[in-house]
Amino acid sequence: MIFDFANAKLKKAQTVILGIPFDRSSSYVPGNRFGASFARIGSCNVESYSPYFNQDLSNYKIHDAGDLALPYSSVIKTFRQIQKTVRKYTKLGKHILSIGGEHTVTIPIVKELVTHYPELRIIQFDAHSDTRDQLLGDKYSHATVIKRISEFIPADRIYQLGLRSITRPVENQNQYLFSVLKYLDQVKNRIGHHPCYLTLDIDVLDCGIFPAVQTPVPNGISYQELFASIVKLSELDMVGCDIVEYNPTTSANLTYASVVAEIIRELILMMNQVETPKI
Repeated sequence: MIFDFANAKLKKAQTVILGIPFDRSSSYVPGNRFGASFARIGSCNVESYSPYFNQDLSNYKIHDAGDLALPYSSVIKTFRQIQKTVRKYTKLGKHILSIGGEHTVTIPIVKELVTHYPELRIIQFDAHSDTRDQLLGDKYSHATVIKRISEFIPADRIYQLGLRSITRPVENQNQYLFSVLKYLDQVKNRIGHHPCYLTLDIDVLDCGIFPAVQTPVPNGISYQELFASIVKLSELDMVGCDIVEYNPTTSANLTYASVVAEIIRELILMMNQVETPKI
């Protein structure tokens, strides 16, 4: 099954949707690896027209590349495979929207993109800061994502919004608590014309309205704030994005699959508002 709004072969596509069913380090409720598959089901219930952008996905060329077959025996081999795939699509001039899977998948995606965009900035929507050095002895974990990324991207180029579960504040890092929209104009002004990547951990939403996550945290943002924030980000040069940590096993209610599919619709439109030069 592919996304209902996937309408193009790879050669003509502007955007590539890539499922990354990686669920190795889940420390609370595993099941993120099924996220992309359920989002595809949910897309059958989502209109191609966005009232937020006043645009229709039918006017854009979108290719669903399916899910990566990952070598679970080795996280290093998995990362290499993800990087190789991102490299392939980036060299073809495609926007890539990756669907996790746990948040760990963002590490190899960004590591590859920064070789193509040396001035890359990262925007993270998340309940968690993900700045631990290790979790349960594992340096490559959903809780260490930003710590690992900050080893090859300067911390002052990373913007974390919506946080409410923090290990400790990180020096020279831009951390914004409880809200996303409130701080976006400030973040946009600081990023300017630099290429930007959005990593959207779905647990940035309040767990009372979206409980289908691995590690729920209360007092999150609303749907309205999330959609308004995505529209505002479209003014930046968004070269890629991911949506991670959707866990359909925590709820049999396909409502959440439709919600994720609708967010994906908005993310595709967000990336296609500013023309990104081909590599």
